[in-house]
Order: sequence, then C-alpha cells, then structure tokens
Amino acid sequence: MDDAAVLEALVREGSVTGDTERAVAAFVRCARALGLEAHRDAAGNAVAIAGRGSREVLLVGHVDTVAPVLPVTLEDGWLWGRGAVDAKGPLAAFLCAAARLKESPTHRFVVVGACDEEGPSEGARFLVDRHRPEALVIGEPSGTSGVTLGYKGIVKIRYELEDDLQHTGAPHPSVPDRGLAFWHAVQTFLAQQHGESMFEMPTVKLNDFQTELLPSGRVRVRLSGSARTPPGFDTPAFLDFLRERAGAAKLTIPEWAPAWLGEKNARLTRAFVAAIREEGMTPRYVRKTGTSDANLLAPLWKCPTVAYGPGDSTLDHTPQERIEVEDFRRGVRVLERALRTLASGPA
Repeated sequence: MDDAAVLEALVREGSVTGDTERAVAAFVRCARALGLEAHRDAAGNAVAIAGRGSREVLLVGHVDTVAPVLPVTLEDGWLWGRGAVDAKGPLAAFLCAAARLKESPTHRFVVVGACDEEGPSEGARFLVDRHRPEALVIGEPSGTSGVTLGYKGIVKIRYELEDDLQHTGAPHPSVPDRGLAFWHAVQTFLAQQHGESMFEMPTVKLNDFQTELLPSGRVRVRLSGSARTPPGFDTPAFLDFLRERAGAAKLTIPEWAPAWLGEKNARLTRAFVAAIREEGMTPRYVRKTGTSDANLLAPLWKCPTVAYGPGDSTLDHTPQERIEVEDFRRGVRVLERALRTLASGPA
C-alpha cells in the first residue's frame, strides 16, 4: 500500500473525539495491508505491531480530531482535511515507517492511534500499565526538520456560581460580575509570573462564558478556560489560589498536567537529528506551548521521548488544515532512518 494512500485513507474517515470507530477500522485495514499485525484494543485505540524482538519502542499518535469534520480534497500535491496535520499525518507516517521494520529481530515497534487525545487522554492512560518501552515517540506535527523536546503543562478550569438575581441598581456585584472578577483574578495571578519566551511563562485563555436566569429567579454563571504552564511552575500553589478565589462557587479542575522537557543528548534524539540531516535538512529543536500525551506518558515511563511528525502545527484545529504529500513522504523517511538507528544500538 502506497504511503500517500495510507495518509488519505486515515484523513477521509471523520473521527471527532468520541466517534473514532471508523477511523480506527481504517487504521487496522491499512496496517494489515502493510503486512502488520493490527487490532482495536479494549480502550478503543488503534494498534499495529512491527518486528519480532523483545525490546519495545512505542510510537503513540492519536486518531481523534477536534470538530468540525472538513471536506477532504487533494489539490496540487496537498491533502486538505481535518486531522491531516493534527494528527493523522504523523500517525500515518508512523504506520508507514514501522512497516519497513517489520522484520526487526531485536525490536517490537508498537504504533498506537490513541482514541481520546483531544479529550482527557483515556486512550493513552490505558497504555500506562500495559507497556514499559525503552523509547517513546509521540506523533504530533513538528515539521519534517523539527524534533519536539518540550510541551507546556495545562490546568483546565471550570467555575460555576448560582445566586439570587439582583436589581441592576443594587450596590453589590451581580452573579456575572463575580464570575468575571474570578477570571480577572486568575489572569492577574498568572501575569505576575514572567519568562523570556512564551514557552517560559504561564498563559490563560477563556473558552466559554454563560449566564442563565433560572425559573427560581436565581442566576447561574458558568465559565471554562485553561492555563498553560511552563516548566517549574508551582501547580499546587496555583490550585490553592483557585480554590480560595472561587469562594462559594463550584470549582472543578477536569485535568492538569505539568510541563514536559526532553533531552537533547538522549540517543533517541540524536537518532532523529542524524536522520533529518541525512534527508538534507537542518534539524530544529522545538518547544510547544500546547500539551500532548508526552506530558502524561514520559514522566510515568521515564524513558527517552521525543515528539515528531510531518505537518505545520500552525494549521492545527484551523479550517485551513492541510499537509503536503511530498513532505509527508519525507517525514516517513526520517522516521524510518531514526528507528533503524535506534534498533542498531545497545539496549
């Protein structure tokens, strides 16, 4: 099966988080067409296995995407469609590269299309107690010349307050006023912490703000947002601040994870740097202001980790999401070279 055909087959199956079964089935079909063992695991992840050795390397991408599903078209060498960059392009590249190492006598390359990365990462969490890899590659767009060695952490925030409706002339702040004051306090708290770059300073974004007049005559305000946190950020102190500032409101933290930093001198990183150079490109080290499953898996497995994948990450989640097919092929070649180098070294 041609590399570009694998890419297109995955992108053509819409797979918004929570509705990934068709894309997982397409992954399994493509993997088997490439000569790999493949299945859907109990969590709903797509899994393919290459190689016959005992030393395990995990290549963890994700098959789910954000909404909405976009039309899929191939124009002038570019494949347009939701997930082309984030992150079916990297996942398809994992499959194609692993297929070229399926006869490895030393290694077992396990490719996972996690089903819930854009959600609470239940797909990746399912893997934690079932694997102990010697190396981990996360499938996220770094550009074919980039090796990602850092992701900021995240704190997701949900705030809900309900109280009596007040006259607009009353001297006390309204329920919506109190919700806005809470969020302003969060912004002020984080703005006091400085860094030399966006990666090194905390940021916060409001995702949703709703007010509702209830039949009882009370008013409810709900807001949600997320903070992105740098390495060394004191998350427990921030959580204490949020709880104190929320007061009588209901505060929920659906998810939080610290920042993650990889190592430039790890053998895995050096293998990718060498592979990029062999492809005629100048390697770049990338640190991202978002998060990925590296934040969850790398600290738990304590193994060398990088994130890699073809695609321009500035197109993530946008209506212009697309990937150049030739650049995708270049990414497959980089992956194959890097994995071969890794497989040729000592445990």
